Amino acid sequence: MKFTLEIELGNDGMCTSSHVSAALNTVAKRIRANDYVRSVGSDEVTRGIMDVNGNSVGSWTLKGGA
Repeated sequence: MKFTLEIELGNDGMCTSSHVSAALNTVAKRIRANDYVRSVGSDEVTRGIMDVNGNSVGSWTLKGGA
């Protein structure tokens, strides 16, 4: 399995350590709760990451495994 995470920094909703921490905590909660669905026949899941203002700032991907 492989986990990849990418976040763009610098906008108003992603410019402090608290903003980054909040985004990472949200990703961790989604993974912990299995809050993602793989497409039938796919071994990859990709989900978006939002900043505190609701803007898209990145994504994470989980590839491989069951």
